[in-house]
Amino acid sequence: MPEGSGGKFRVSKRVGGSITTSVTQRPHSQSDPPQPNILINSPPIPFPAAISALSGSPSAGLVPGPAMSVNSTPCHLPTDVRTRLWDLFYQIEREFEVLYVDNLTLQERLQQGIDPQQLVFQSSAVPVAGGGSATLPMPPSGGNAPTDNSGCGAIEVDTPKNIKTKGSGAQLGRRIKTTYKASAGKLVSSFKATGSSVGCTYERNYRGHRDGVWELNLSHTGTSSLIGSASADRTARIWLVDSGACLLEYHGHNGAVNSIRFHPNEPCCCLTAGGDNTTHLWRFNPTSMCSNTTAPPLLSTQDSVGTASGSDPECVGVTDRNPATVAEDDREDCETLTAYDTGDNPNPLSIRTPSATFGGHSNVVVAASFLCDGRQLVSGSWDRTCNVYDVDRLDPLLTLTGHDAELANVVTHSNQRLVVTASRDATFRLYDLRDHMQCVNVFQGHTRPLTTAIFASDDKIISGSDDQTCKIWDMKNMRSPMVVIRTDSPVNRLAVQPGTNIIALPLDNRNIRIYDINGARLARLPRTNTKGHVRMVNAVTWAADTSNANLFSCGFDRQLIGWKVNTQTLVHHQ
Repeated sequence: MPEGSGGKFRVSKRVGGSITTSVTQRPHSQSDPPQPNILINSPPIPFPAAISALSGSPSAGLVPGPAMSVNSTPCHLPTDVRTRLWDLFYQIEREFEVLYVDNLTLQERLQQGIDPQQLVFQSSAVPVAGGGSATLPMPPSGGNAPTDNSGCGAIEVDTPKNIKTKGSGAQLGRRIKTTYKASAGKLVSSFKATGSSVGCTYERNYRGHRDGVWELNLSHTGTSSLIGSASADRTARIWLVDSGACLLEYHGHNGAVNSIRFHPNEPCCCLTAGGDNTTHLWRFNPTSMCSNTTAPPLLSTQDSVGTASGSDPECVGVTDRNPATVAEDDREDCETLTAYDTGDNPNPLSIRTPSATFGGHSNVVVAASFLCDGRQLVSGSWDRTCNVYDVDRLDPLLTLTGHDAELANVVTHSNQRLVVTASRDATFRLYDLRDHMQCVNVFQGHTRPLTTAIFASDDKIISGSDDQTCKIWDMKNMRSPMVVIRTDSPVNRLAVQPGTNIIALPLDNRNIRIYDINGARLARLPRTNTKGHVRMVNAVTWAADTSNANLFSCGFDRQLIGWKVNTQTLVHHQ
């Protein structure tokens, strides 16, 4: 009975089979009328016997007498209503007894290693005509259910021999067996290998960010390879791939940094999109970064940027899955990071002023990217628009519209003036900027918000969505996808390796899966308690297939991870 209800009856069973009744009264609240609450603290007693003990009437009847009411107050319910209520209580009790006994039987048989298909239910204690029931085996002593001191293992209730007890109880037993069989199948399937890790190894991690990392990108400067990362801690960082040292931190944004892209012709020129509704272009000198070893610590305790992004409306991420929702106790799973933790280089350079700031959006900018020639750039925002800028001009030249919800990502083609935008309206749009007509193609096929859409070779587009699918499209046929890859978790900012067209899918469930362009699953990156992501993976990017790491990932656990994926081994193994 809910808290605040009236008095209650407590029925207990005494050794020897006789039943005694004790009644306790609790003060009533003014809003709740007194109501009886029957608690059975002994092995289940059939309701007719309990009613007989309470009312003084024979157990054959189910209608409680006037003595059933609390404090000798007459019950005002009509007789037929009381009869129906007690009958329902009786049936509920019997159904629960059948369920309890069958579950005990299943547990014993499964512990003995018996196939669930061969299980036979022995419990048949169900209501039968005439008010009787069959023998019910009781749980073993020491279990959760109470037992009496007489050592009785069952409650014997007389049942007419000519009445079979395979009614609703047998049907319930079959339903339980079917349900348990399905559950056991799911349990077994969860232990099966979900993907081989052959040809995939963990190389190293890059730590230093103080909040979730939204995106990462690669750039090559002569003999060195650099990683750029964008984080919800309001910073963007440049890392050295080989050593894992943080060379530079960019502090120009007043909100979360949601994306980072490199200039196609200037490897030391970056474009970042921020939660402060702006896009920043900034440059750096890799020579001075690598030679910097004497600079003072970047941050002090007073000006640390470790503020949770959820505490500032400007400090938001690219989707509603904000990294600030990671609780403090959850962060204990990650390595503790201080304001001076910047990887292998304790003194990275700091840039606080951009070379150019591009405005024009009224909401968070989720992504920005250079067009193929590098002279123009595009930015997508939660204001449902995509702006096109000249690098030398700060005002937008063109605004691309059409989406019905916030944008989630913006990607440009590497060789042509094409732009693809993914939106939370479950569509992505292809804009052709090669002429002034600005041809637009709308691709529909996902059932939930999109997280990304990128270009692949041979005029293909790959889209990922919260509907746990990745779809491969032909730009010449937008009616339906060519291939549908189904996963077990929402897909985030994926990447495709140039040349091989091998796709890496970062998932919400902390896994990264590898597929080919035809949808065949090649591998799942290994993940252990010490190696791998411990929070959702937000983005991945491919590098040149060298002897070192060629796939990089980032996530809400504030770390970047480098992986070595032997694509030839994967294809051969497949």
